[in-house]
Amino acid sequence: MRAIKLLVPVLCLLLLTGGKGCETVQRMGEEAQSLWESTDAKETVLMGMRSCMRCASRLVLTPDRTLIGTRTKGSDTLRGGYHADYLSFSGKEYLFGATDWDSDGADALVITYRLTVKSGTARLYVTQGGETVPIADVSAEGTLAVPLRGGDNYLIFSGEGFTGSLDVTIE
Repeated sequence: MRAIKLLVPVLCLLLLTGGKGCETVQRMGEEAQSLWESTDAKETVLMGMRSCMRCASRLVLTPDRTLIGTRTKGSDTLRGGYHADYLSFSGKEYLFGATDWDSDGADALVITYRLTVKSGTARLYVTQGGETVPIADVSAEGTLAVPLRGGDNYLIFSGEGFTGSLDVTIE
């Protein structure tokens, strides 16, 4: 894979030179290989990828303007508070989360919640990669520590004809 990443720009340069200057293109390819093998270049690429992942994870979250309730942002997209009163809600809201996070040394999120179900169905849960960690699907309140894992970590609320309320704080 690394060879392909390096080969593509070299071939592009070869095409741009019309087949002339092959020695220059080869030298540029060797310099690119040397640059890739340096730690600084790898760190720069990884930092760029992390930045892209953080940006993409923000796009997954339900925008504030379309949430039923009010979200209070915390120190990052994983933490904060949310309150909503629902009336015949059918849908899904991605309340908090990230694909790549700066954990600040934290290895878990502490979720305090109160779900009141008057009618319909409701489900509050966390997704981590392909796994689902259920929190509540009936009237309940409590506190739960959810370990952070690499990959996706999202708090999601879904309902079908749901009338009731939800209060959540994540620290």
